[in-house]
Amino acid sequence: MVTNKIDNRNRKTIMKDTSQTKPLLLEAVLSSLFHLALLACVVMTPFATANEQVATEPVFAVTVGGLKRDFSDDIKREKLTQAKLNNVNLASGKTRTQMIEQKPILLKSKVLNQASVRSGYYHSFTIFDAYSYLEEDIDYDGFYRTFSVVFDADVMSASAQEVVEVYADLYLSRNGGPWVHYFSTDNFLIYGESSDDEYEVVTTLLDGYVTDHYDVLIDLYEVGYPDVVATLSGYDVNGLYALPLESVNYDYYEEHYDSHSHGHGGSMSLVMVLALLWLGLVKVVRAKG
Repeated sequence: MVTNKIDNRNRKTIMKDTSQTKPLLLEAVLSSLFHLALLACVVMTPFATANEQVATEPVFAVTVGGLKRDFSDDIKREKLTQAKLNNVNLASGKTRTQMIEQKPILLKSKVLNQASVRSGYYHSFTIFDAYSYLEEDIDYDGFYRTFSVVFDADVMSASAQEVVEVYADLYLSRNGGPWVHYFSTDNFLIYGESSDDEYEVVTTLLDGYVTDHYDVLIDLYEVGYPDVVATLSGYDVNGLYALPLESVNYDYYEEHYDSHSHGHGGSMSLVMVLALLWLGLVKVVRAKG
């Protein structure tokens, strides 16, 4: 009988200890779940913010161009102002692949053969050099809303004085991202390997260009033919590499600050809700224990 009493006491003690560990175990599980949710919130917030920017911010820029020798500062300002007022020469926002695919296709094989002979045998093209100017930064943060690109396209052939009509498509790539079209020049003439036919393109980024570094790419075309005849980009010359740019809507401190404040507010409110929920569950578990 004495042995049975002792066994019963031990059994009761063991059962009591087990019942006390249940609330502690549940509390540990809840704590782990809370920390996992908090980690997920912190990790996913940058991706959510980036997706919102891509979905809500349009790409909008205005650009003018002309032969550099005829493009004084006054003419550039006047043309840029008129382009803004008339909503002309706007960025298309298309990728480089889309722009190339939409080029007119020559259907007649005879014409295609002539184009091949003309480009391959009689002459070839190169963009000899290109450089850029950073022109307008309202908030003085080192990132510019207005910039210009100057390039010198040459045609090389047996005749040093050959004249060819060409045009160019220009693209921007944000920090290694896709090439996005922002301007197509008018047709213009290039004279052999002369440097007097440099072409200048002046751009003001109006909306949707996040403060960052952008590379420039230039595709040159011979008028009447669909294929790119020469290309130059930031991979080739420093003058087109990592330009510090931002659109007008980012060129004011207040607007830049507000955009970041809105991005962090949502994540902080979610953290507060999770914290309050966790504390409430812990109190309930402890009360039941």
